[in-house]
Amino acid sequence: GTTTRQDVGVVAPAQPPSDQRVREAMLAARWEISRAARELAMSRQALYRRIEAIPELRIAADIPAAEVESAYRECSGNLEQAALRLQVSRAGLQRRWRAMDLLSDGW
Repeated sequence: GTTTRQDVGVVAPAQPPSDQRVREAMLAARWEISRAARELAMSRQALYRRIEAIPELRIAADIPAAEVESAYRECSGNLEQAALRLQVSRAGLQRRWRAMDLLSDGW
């Protein structure tokens, strides 16, 4: 008879999550990529690609320096508050602050 994908053990890829589902997972994960990727059952790399394709989402490295500096001042240097305000991961924003010399040696 006819051989189907199921017959040879090949599983068709699952439907990718909708943009709305990705946004919801990112918010629920407090913008932490690893947590959101686990929630969406996808790799971190795949999630980064999806973030690039969704205009409302971004990573800390893509935020203009002036916006990063403004969040730093408005949040009095509080990394957690600034990350939530900018809607990016704390780790990503920490790397960005370090690259911009906004962090003290204590970090």
